[in-house]
Amino acid sequence: MPGGQPAGDPSGKQPEIKPRLKNCERAIGLAERYLNVPAIISPGDMSSAELDELSCITYLSYFMKYNGPGYRATLERVRQMVPDMAVHDFEDTWKDGFLLCALVQAAGGKLDGTVDVTPSTHAQRVSNIRKALKAASRLGVSSLVSADDIADPLSDHLGVMALSAALCSFVTPQNDEQITTECLQSQQVNLDLAFSEGNEVDIDELDVVVIGPSGKAYEESEIQLQKSRTINGAVLSIIPVEVGLHKEILTNSFGYRFEFSIDRFNPFFGKVKS
Repeated sequence: MPGGQPAGDPSGKQPEIKPRLKNCERAIGLAERYLNVPAIISPGDMSSAELDELSCITYLSYFMKYNGPGYRATLERVRQMVPDMAVHDFEDTWKDGFLLCALVQAAGGKLDGTVDVTPSTHAQRVSNIRKALKAASRLGVSSLVSADDIADPLSDHLGVMALSAALCSFVTPQNDEQITTECLQSQQVNLDLAFSEGNEVDIDELDVVVIGPSGKAYEESEIQLQKSRTINGAVLSIIPVEVGLHKEILTNSFGYRFEFSIDRFNPFFGKVKS
């Protein structure tokens, strides 16, 4: 090649392989440790540009299989959105369309006409589902499966689960309970974290963002952040430098929030006195 540059890269720079491999190693390790997803693909293969589609899909299918981590997480989101409904699965519970109509309404959708609460025929069930799908489409959510497919007693969970996940994205789970504490300015305050049994977190992988009342996100050195492991979890220590309400947000090192790893995962609020 002219100038000795590798083909396909006019800058002559080699692709960064190591960060990709490291990210894949961590992701596959976390999935196996916390979500029981078997590492059927190696980090080297996952990070490779030659990764074949079938291998990738096969691995990802473990997240979405019946009663897998994606299945359970989406089911919990649905339960939060329709707390008065009995939501047991993504199969039989949805066949009459009543639950789907309730979920669409919880996401902000408007149904045309009334919903048949006790549909006794296949046609009535399909009618309910069509009303839900039409209202969902007005929200910008399209179903991968038809109303007839959803009503089919033999259909699997994937289509309904995908539709439910899309509808759940319209609402962010809220929790009115806040963990609060008070301290004096320039005084150390300790925040205790309790981990669920079997879901311990490596505190070195736990990122902490502290936002002061002015909206500034502080560097760890500015607030003298310390993370210490305890028998039941961990302790975070900071020394606030501003007066007012502070917010502390916990994420893992990728920036994703792992609700399964901490019993009470709300952001921590602390009021600093002068």
